[in-house]
Amino acid sequence: MRRLPAAAFAFALVAPWAAGGARAQSEPRPALARPVVLATSEGGLKSFGDPAACRSGWVVFHAVRDDGREGIYASAGSVPTVLAETGTPVQDGDDVWHMKRFGRQPTVSDALVCAFTVEFEGGGKAVLTSEGSTRKYAFVADSGEAFRGFGELAAINSARHVLFRATVDPPSHPDRDPFNAARLADPERDLDPESIPPPTRLTSSGRKAEFHCGLFLDRVSDLRTVCTTERGFVDVRDGFAFNDAGFVAFRASRRPGSVSLLIESGGASVALAESGARFTSFEPPALDRRGRAAFVAHGPDGAAFVCRSAWGAGLPEVVADARSGFVAFGPNVSIDDRERVAFVGRRADGREGLYLAGSRGDFTSLLSIGDLVGRRAVKRLRLSNRAFVRSDRIALLALLEPDVEAVVVLQLAP
Repeated sequence: MRRLPAAAFAFALVAPWAAGGARAQSEPRPALARPVVLATSEGGLKSFGDPAACRSGWVVFHAVRDDGREGIYASAGSVPTVLAETGTPVQDGDDVWHMKRFGRQPTVSDALVCAFTVEFEGGGKAVLTSEGSTRKYAFVADSGEAFRGFGELAAINSARHVLFRATVDPPSHPDRDPFNAARLADPERDLDPESIPPPTRLTSSGRKAEFHCGLFLDRVSDLRTVCTTERGFVDVRDGFAFNDAGFVAFRASRRPGSVSLLIESGGASVALAESGARFTSFEPPALDRRGRAAFVAHGPDGAAFVCRSAWGAGLPEVVADARSGFVAFGPNVSIDDRERVAFVGRRADGREGLYLAGSRGDFTSLLSIGDLVGRRAVKRLRLSNRAFVRSDRIALLALLEPDVEAVVVLQLAP
């Protein structure tokens, strides 16, 4: 039996035990849920990234194969379809690039257009979209432009707009500066673009040499900067959310030592929560269709909270914490269009599992550690921030006894 690396599920629960006594105010109701396994590490694949879903039923995920190659795969319940694998060629004008590594967080639209980040043989990097299983790829952005590299996540919506995080070349780089581009073309001058150092700038941990970064939105006909450390921020983090209405939820720092969770639409950013006396940090946010956000927040005393918030709604609403019987949460949550929040949590009595929260104190237990998926018991669970296929189906990553990873869709009874 394959042994998985300890780090594969070390992220299942990241919050520390809450300080003080936890008083359970309500007991979660059990729900009938049928797990459907899409892929496991008992075949040709050995490990998986967080699966992301869409309303038409497709689930996409990153996987590492037994032979060490990587790929992006999709399934709507049948054998996974290959969208891209190590060695896959991509035509770019007269050039052909071969894929080598992939970001671990691809996403998919209802029309089975997948967005993902990739590194090519030879060192080039890009954000790509793929048209289902046709192996037709389109470049969204690449490192031959002003970008240096990209994050793990590329988020696509129904309009085929793609949101991504990227580091950018310094102003003196040939890809950004026409003067230096001319120098690079001059055979009498020796200018290696990769030798140009990062600028010294103010970062979230103080002033140091570091490349600028930001979130960028490709809208098919144009490229819009959502936020950047070249203007207004000192840090912009990977792990964000993007919906069909064009809302973007993200984490960024306006000054060293602080972090904000913001929501943006059409160029206007509003802080949903900021670090301070109540919260000190935030995990990646999730968004529903109307722009309501859900996220895990951490307090200064080590306590953790599952929160829900919306543009202009004031302080975040806490839907689960120690007062409702939970003492730790996984890093990712997901929210459906009925404003219900799915999360992995551990209760004060040690029970751990996947829960669904409506209003505060109203919890449903969907799948618990020890429950069977097929003939194997669940050891750990993890979500992405786009886990809902529909309100009655949730995609998740499970570690099963003894050490089998599985991409699972949980079908909820009506």
